[in-house]
Amino acid sequence: MFNVDKLDKKLKESLSNERYEHSVSVMHTAVDLAARFGQDEHMAAFLGLYHDLAKEYTLEKCRDICVENNYITGDENNNLNLLHGPVAAFLFRQEFGPEVNEDYFNAIFYHTTGKDAMSLLGKIIYIADKIEPLNDFPGIHEIRKAAG
Repeated sequence: MFNVDKLDKKLKESLSNERYEHSVSVMHTAVDLAARFGQDEHMAAFLGLYHDLAKEYTLEKCRDICVENNYITGDENNNLNLLHGPVAAFLFRQEFGPEVNEDYFNAIFYHTTGKDAMSLLGKIIYIADKIEPLNDFPGIHEIRKAAG
């Protein structure tokens, strides 16, 4: 059901090279963290790869998908950096069915913002997105060190 190779091929064809490389790097980082914390490594790989599926969508397309899913909020509707997580989660649910594991859905939905009471797998995707080796921003070394 959650075929990493099939998803990898799909993303390689649909994302820019930079976004694809980031997604692959998040996938590897998520697998490392999942192994360290006793989580499903295959699912960590899949979610790590999937998380930015909608990152290169237009703001208008993201808004349309949010409207279709009855997800309308305030300021984030004007910010692609905040909308792409929920949009990717809605696409995930559409692709894999409404009964998909809520932790998987939430891991994608909140990979940018985080939320209270995230599952361990959700935290792994959130952290992996921040600390993957291709990211470089002030303070990243301290975050990587804290993540272990």
